[in-house]
Amino acid sequence: MHADPALRAPRGNEGFTLIEVMIAMVILAVGLLSLEALGIGAARVVTLSEKQGRYATLAASTMETMRNDIRNAPTTLPINPQTTYVLLAGADTAVVTREARRRDVKQAQLIVTVSPKATGPRLVRAAPVVLNSYLFDPRIP
Repeated sequence: MHADPALRAPRGNEGFTLIEVMIAMVILAVGLLSLEALGIGAARVVTLSEKQGRYATLAASTMETMRNDIRNAPTTLPINPQTTYVLLAGADTAVVTREARRRDVKQAQLIVTVSPKATGPRLVRAAPVVLNSYLFDPRIP
């Protein structure tokens, strides 16, 4: 039933062949490259969210400034579209445009747009942020 121990191959020759090692290295390399691509994609998403957050914060603060200015002097309506300033955040540039107009008696519509400007080749491009708000104040003519 059992094979004669003398007919068996010697135990010292067991191990991996060169082909098996090369196949294992290729599989490992493909796995590591896919993890690297995943890390690069995650870095791009984080960068984009940071930019969008900065632009949204800038738009919200500009909107609050406009609301306070109109509450303090409601006769300043309408505010024609105008570029207020250019934001330089690192290598990014954005133009802020604000507009306010009467919609009805005692009602004003406020619009703030933050438009990122692409300068040179960018891997991550942010979308414009637009805030639209209505202000009700009995002093608005």
